[in-house]
Amino acid sequence: MWKPIAIISACLCTVTLCAEPELKGSPAELTAYLATLPKTVSITGESELKSAADRAIVSLKVVTENKSLQEAARANQEIRSALLRTLTERGLPADRVKASRFSSTPKYGWLREKPKSYRVENIVKIRCRTKKVPGRGQPSGFGFRGLLRHHRIRGVQ
Repeated sequence: MWKPIAIISACLCTVTLCAEPELKGSPAELTAYLATLPKTVSITGESELKSAADRAIVSLKVVTENKSLQEAARANQEIRSALLRTLTERGLPADRVKASRFSSTPKYGWLREKPKSYRVENIVKIRCRTKKVPGRGQPSGFGFRGLLRHHRIRGVQ
């Protein structure tokens, strides 16, 4: 019985102890009180700076599907090789192209125990930097115009 009363009274005491002070009095009394307080000004600010991006990471997903897992993986490798060849021909260094994730998934039909096909996915990440225009200091772009627009890679069916 005493425990609930003690808990309630402790909560009420805590609430009154945490209350904000209130200033009361006439304007002359408040002026006299405030004149004795230190005169401090506190300034807080925030800033934001925006600049043009100087690098980008482009992720491309290469997906192939075939009845044979080996054929699907081989076709996926051919497409990635052709992609790398095309990018290096257009001036992108090969060390900026990395395969980041590989997965193969069997696709089952209705009520089948064996997979009817296999799907192979590979994500290729391409790191790019902007080209600086001499004398202007402004980036001219990533040099990817036209490269990623539904480009048919030579040598891939």
